[in-house]
Order: sequence, then C-alpha cells, then structure tokens
Amino acid sequence: MAKNLLFIYGTLLQTGNKYAEYLKERSVRIGSGCFKGYLYDIGNYPGAVHDPAAESVVCGTVVAISDPEVWPVLDQYEMISEIPDPSDEYVRKIVNICTATGDMECWVYLYNWPVDKHVFISDGDYLSYKASN
Repeated sequence: MAKNLLFIYGTLLQTGNKYAEYLKERSVRIGSGCFKGYLYDIGNYPGAVHDPAAESVVCGTVVAISDPEVWPVLDQYEMISEIPDPSDEYVRKIVNICTATGDMECWVYLYNWPVDKHVFISDGDYLSYKASN
C-alpha cells in the first residue's frame, strides 16, 4: 500500500505553500499519524529523522496520491536527485506510521544531513512550533 501513501509533516502542510496546494489538489487526506523519530528546525523548513528506538515522535498527516506524476514534482521540491544520491538533503523512504485506525507503511521525506546544529522540536509538531516561534 505504501506505493501511493505519503506522510507529510512540514511545509507540505502549510497554507500558502504552492507545493502544498498542488499536493492537496492531487491527494486525499487519510488522517493524522506519527512515527518514532526526531524533528528539527532546519531554518525555513523542518527535517525529520526516523529512529524506531526514539522516545519522541514526528507528527503529521497521511495522504493518498493516485496520480504517479505527483511523485517527481514532490521529489524536485524536496531536492531529491532523479538518481538518488547519498549527498541529497532529503531521502524518500518507507516508514511505518501509527494512525488511529492502525499502522500504515508510507513514503516519508527524511532529512539526510547532520542535525547537530539544528533545534530539536520536542513535541514533533512543526506547524504548532512555527505558530509559536
């Protein structure tokens, strides 16, 4: 099922972001969810790191994408190389997402660079963090 499910947690949830609007027009919201890991303030956007052993979670929304043409557009937005490169800032990986209706495997854009100089967002919710900062 992961082939068409995407978990979004940052700028793709923001009102006024043209890529968020693009995605909203081409997807169906499934519901809220979270995964074990860490969320960081990278500057003007967040970066999530998946860690199944983490006590903290990253919060967001699961959407279903029916049009395969959406993926290359989102990959470009997240600056993922057409041929994945280990030096890319983000990587798209399948992660187990916990939702109210059960666990789902979803694609997630995960931060791929060092996070030691970035602010940890302890509640895992980027939109509430941005609203208060």
